[in-house]
Amino acid sequence: NRTRNLQHPGLVGTPNRAYQFGFSTDPGVPVSEKLGRNTLSITRNSSMNIQTMLSIIRQFGVTLRYNKTISETNNGNSRTGKESQSMLIFKDKKIPMLNYGVRITDLQKLLFFSALANTMSLNHNYTGNKSLTWKGSAGNLSTTTYEWRFSPLVQLQIMWKYGISSSIS
Repeated sequence: NRTRNLQHPGLVGTPNRAYQFGFSTDPGVPVSEKLGRNTLSITRNSSMNIQTMLSIIRQFGVTLRYNKTISETNNGNSRTGKESQSMLIFKDKKIPMLNYGVRITDLQKLLFFSALANTMSLNHNYTGNKSLTWKGSAGNLSTTTYEWRFSPLVQLQIMWKYGISSSIS
């Protein structure tokens, strides 16, 4: 997914059709002199999101997700940008990797649970992300942030007999 947002405040008159439909960055009309130098702002966004669900067996499924987003803004006076992507973070190792979720169902069929519950499932999810922000150029980093979470680390969902449900995380 790619988008480009172009802002030209203070245009005097109606911009040409090529500008209105995003085919040109030149509006074809003058800009009011009262605005000074801040007359053009261009923002570019690019994102890639991939997700798939694998059913290993009927009772065991894995969801895999990868996200990468890049955003850059140029207003004539300065350039800034952000970039983020899915990341596996373990101790001091940081590897671009898929986020994942695991779901195991039909646990009520084990042991004595079938007498107590209609359905039981176990869930686990991991998400990790690396975010960068920069000013001037992509090589001039201002912040780098790593975050990771297990949400839930472990969750047991139970639909008991007689319609009562529970979730333990």
